Amino acid sequence: CVGVLGCLVALSASMPVRATAQFALPVAEYSHALGRCSIIGGYVYRGASGTLPAGAYIYGDLCTGEIFQLLPAVAGGAQTVVLDTALNGVLSSFGEDEAGEIYVVGLGGTVDRIEAGPPASGTVVLQPVVSGLSSPLYVTHAKDGTNRLFILEQAGLIKVLQPGSAAPTTFLDITGNVASGGERGLLGLAFHPAYATNRRFFVNYTRQPDGATVIAEYQASATDPNVADATETILLTVAQPFANHNGGMLEFGPDGFLYIGMGDGGSANDPGNRAQNVEELLGKMLRIDVDLPNGAIPYSSPPDNPFFGATAG
Repeated sequence: CVGVLGCLVALSASMPVRATAQFALPVAEYSHALGRCSIIGGYVYRGASGTLPAGAYIYGDLCTGEIFQLLPAVAGGAQTVVLDTALNGVLSSFGEDEAGEIYVVGLGGTVDRIEAGPPASGTVVLQPVVSGLSSPLYVTHAKDGTNRLFILEQAGLIKVLQPGSAAPTTFLDITGNVASGGERGLLGLAFHPAYATNRRFFVNYTRQPDGATVIAEYQASATDPNVADATETILLTVAQPFANHNGGMLEFGPDGFLYIGMGDGGSANDPGNRAQNVEELLGKMLRIDVDLPNGAIPYSSPPDNPFFGATAG
């Protein structure tokens, strides 16, 4: 183990007690009936408009395009379909803006916002925000008070959308670095909690030519906030044995650390048993401190990571 592992997300009877003691049973599940196939993870609703119940977890199904809500336990914990969309097979991800409103990304080139339906109907609808994108995978915001949206395109573009606009512009172009196609591409984006002052942001992509996962840092331009500098600082590189199951999500937690979602390395059913091996970074949640370099390494591993240091796997 190289000391960056955060919380392992794989169950195994052979895992150390200190790992299995941290597991929690699923709070909800559904079968593959009705054509459902794969959960697209989403966000807890925190918006002030009241479009959705406060604290509800919003997520979807890839194959059916359905959008679900899971109410918090104090509100009954019910799981229901709130919207059956036409995004069958192309529901890519969810995102949120600075106001806590939730967006839905479609691989066909769309970003929509979930809004309330007709008055007194108790329904929600998708309000188009932007279309004509090329394989968008994610939308997020910079936490800097500008209310801009940042949209990832799989080939390696980050586009920025100004409030009230329907025409995004290019914020960063790293298509020359990115191996794209299938489950590969520019997969994750997270802005530093102090982005408004330090201009730092982080990306997760699969690189050319070998498809390895790269976690890298960039900065916005000091003179133009709608353009990023091209200088790249690579924090972490993880070899990928296959072309699929790359993971890709990045997000800063309330602890200020960067969380990295790593897939199990691909093929099917994790043939290398990598997710169960604490000496592998694949199939894990990683947590790193990007504000505290470790010598020549541009990050450090928080000492309270469950698998900090050398751990036999």
